[in-house]
Amino acid sequence: DIDLHEQGATLDASQYPVYLHALHDGRAIDAHDALTDRRTRELAEHYLRPIGIGAMLDASIRIDGEVVGVLCLEHIGGLRTWHADEIAFAGELADQFAQVLINQQKRSATSALHLFQRAVEQSASAFLLVDRDGRVEYVNPSFTAITLYSSDEVCGHRLSELPALTNLSDLLFDASSSLAEHSSWQGEFRSRRKNLEPYWGHLSISKVYGDDGELTHYIGIYEDVTEAKLAQQRIERLAYTDNLTNLGNRPSF
Repeated sequence: DIDLHEQGATLDASQYPVYLHALHDGRAIDAHDALTDRRTRELAEHYLRPIGIGAMLDASIRIDGEVVGVLCLEHIGGLRTWHADEIAFAGELADQFAQVLINQQKRSATSALHLFQRAVEQSASAFLLVDRDGRVEYVNPSFTAITLYSSDEVCGHRLSELPALTNLSDLLFDASSSLAEHSSWQGEFRSRRKNLEPYWGHLSISKVYGDDGELTHYIGIYEDVTEAKLAQQRIERLAYTDNLTNLGNRPSF
């Protein structure tokens, strides 16, 4: 029944340990009599008999050595002897399907990476990627807009060599800083643009670890909050100083 096979069946893998072990242990299962073959007979009650399957040729689909799926060729009716060329063909089909899955994964990963890159490039926040030795590996256009330093002027240089980022160098590598004891830090910092104009930034910086648990990079995201900082200072000055006489207008404690 072709329609029945197209709809497929849902099987609880935990109920068929011998079958799964055979798939992981070998290239293919060539069960000429699926009802009695030790590798497939545990499928008889819930799968083989209800559908009328008499023989099975199942090839494992593997990616990086791990079984991720099964190519199932099933014979309805009585017994069937699977020939060597059929077994080899099933294996080749499984390999081709595995390659299709790998290509899909690569396309999905590439698409996600491109989307992330566009998001970072177009973000209004400055992005900064620094290796564990303090050498800048990447900055986005918003970093340039805030600091007036181009990517070429900062990438490959240590933070301590860049006037616009010397405060960040102290934050990353000062043993007494909170980042030395924690995986992330956020707060305000004061620095200067390339034209020596001072500015305030609100920074969130995190440590990045490799698969081995070793620190590899720091990633920083920050915004220019200079205007907000100056506005706050003006409000505070007006609260305590007469605007005309510039004298204090309330007691200071």
